[in-house]
Amino acid sequence: IEVTFSEEVSGNIALQTEAGEDVGWLGKVEGTKGTLELVKGKEIGNETTYVIAGKVADAAGNETEVSVTFTTKGKE
Repeated sequence: IEVTFSEEVSGNIALQTEAGEDVGWLGKVEGTKGTLELVKGKEIGNETTYVIAGKVADAAGNETEVSVTFTTKGKE
């Protein structure tokens, strides 16, 4: 999963359940991108709501909370 910011930032992001539990993916923020990388055995489920959450800051030190909620599609 990739999140693109409008300017270079530093900070952290994580993939969480709707209840706020960490899913265990590897989160990284570099430049204008935040990425979440699947860890084997930590696959996400179908018809489940997840949150990409974290905090980033620009070069001036302005901080922003990150929160993106999405729901996975059911099996067809």
